[in-house]
Amino acid sequence: MDPPMKSNFHDAVAPGSGWTGDLATSTTPVAPRSGSVEQLAKTSPDLRELSARVSVCRACPRLVQWREDVAKTKKKAFSGEQYWGRPAPGFGDEQAGLIIVGLAPAAHGANRTGRVFTGDRTGDFLIAAMHRTGFANQAHSTDADDGLELHGARLLSAVRCAPPKNLPTPQEQRNCAPGSTASWSSLRHG
Repeated sequence: MDPPMKSNFHDAVAPGSGWTGDLATSTTPVAPRSGSVEQLAKTSPDLRELSARVSVCRACPRLVQWREDVAKTKKKAFSGEQYWGRPAPGFGDEQAGLIIVGLAPAAHGANRTGRVFTGDRTGDFLIAAMHRTGFANQAHSTDADDGLELHGARLLSAVRCAPPKNLPTPQEQRNCAPGSTASWSSLRHG
């Protein structure tokens, strides 16, 4: 098993650079391969550290390339914005009773904003519904600095990186599984 490593983030927000909600720092261990994901997930002391480690993962070369290419080329509508371009960790209440899991971040949603279900149509629909039912303090989710808070709910994705054509491979799903398992465990026993 390869040890965790530091890595350069070429076309993504650097860990610890001040992005709202970024729990990682320049010293957060990075998983370069799938075996390292499991090691880092198992040794995370809490959900916040797990989220930090998830947000700097580089275990899936195809997904790393795709998410950073999207962050560099951008969608015309967002051409003036900085893209997150990193894996999107879970968001919301760390003692949640309701957990909503999506497949993967959207290329111009969470890959752009740094927060799952944020900045895309799915997020618009979901957050409005969560607001109507008392799980969210507001009805919109536009960016990581919009003031959204979740109460009693947490949002996760099974795969943390935006995949090409929204289709992660089975191996990419397996690579993310240790982080998902650790997130569920932290929420149940947190």
